[in-house]
Amino acid sequence: WCVVCGVWCVVCGVLCVVCCVVCECVCCVWSTASVGAQAQLTFNCAAAPAVAGDRRLDKSTLTIAHWNVEWLFLSKWDKRWSSYEEAMAHLKLVAGVMKALNVDVWHLAEVEDCSVLGKLIDAIGDSTYKPYMVRGTDTATGQNVALLTRVDPVVNLTRTEARAAYPVLGNNCGSTSVSGTSAVSKHLITRLHPQNFPPFVVVGAHLLAFPDEASRCRQREAQALVLQGVIASHVQAGLNVVCMGDFNDWDLQVPDVKSSRPISRALSFLKDVIPEKEEDEAVTYELVNVAQNVAQSTRFTAYYNPDSSVCLAARDAS
Repeated sequence: WCVVCGVWCVVCGVLCVVCCVVCECVCCVWSTASVGAQAQLTFNCAAAPAVAGDRRLDKSTLTIAHWNVEWLFLSKWDKRWSSYEEAMAHLKLVAGVMKALNVDVWHLAEVEDCSVLGKLIDAIGDSTYKPYMVRGTDTATGQNVALLTRVDPVVNLTRTEARAAYPVLGNNCGSTSVSGTSAVSKHLITRLHPQNFPPFVVVGAHLLAFPDEASRCRQREAQALVLQGVIASHVQAGLNVVCMGDFNDWDLQVPDVKSSRPISRALSFLKDVIPEKEEDEAVTYELVNVAQNVAQSTRFTAYYNPDSSVCLAARDAS
């Protein structure tokens, strides 16, 4: 109707100004109603089942992965995509990669809601996956983190509303006057117990972007301290912990192919979750970065580039 109306207005020109105004008003009302219908989001997949299932075909192995799937939105698709069809095409592309990799436990960033996870499972065509998400507090983007897993959680997904102050003492973030407190708007906490494996806590998160910005550095360090407290409580209780997600930062001890150096200590905070009591005491990391098991020549950092017409060499972009 809007397309027909627009063509009609162009053809009629100034002789039909009044008609065109009326027509455009009708289109605006229709468009607003359509956007309103898009906004019905669902967040009903945080609860663990009464009996946790394990739908892996091979119970002797367990594969775990994180992926930032970049605006996996279908209701409010216009936050990133030009049409619902483009958003669905992106979802199908993501599903194709996930099907090929065949991972048991996926942690995903930038997911809209539980219904999108259901559509993703349908697109993968694998009913062994189940969706889990606890709604975050990032109202600016509406993005959340989620699990798509063959191993059900044994406890409900939760999150912490704890905050940490910034700047953190001893930071090297650079010149900025920004200060305050920060929570982790996008994260989840749960526990899995796969058959033939010990139980472990999953802490999944998506931290603030822009690793080389001073203000974001300060806030990201505070976010890492919040997660550090969560991880430490489980480690001190004798539990195994897997912390994964999009940390938007580099690791000083485990450099990428370009030897990128962080200005924040976010990853150090996430590995050294029980800091040493004495300043001269050797650092003992309770968590390790699994990237250290990969040759540095193949440790790539994702380069976000929304302009698909521009492609940099992997080594240049790191």
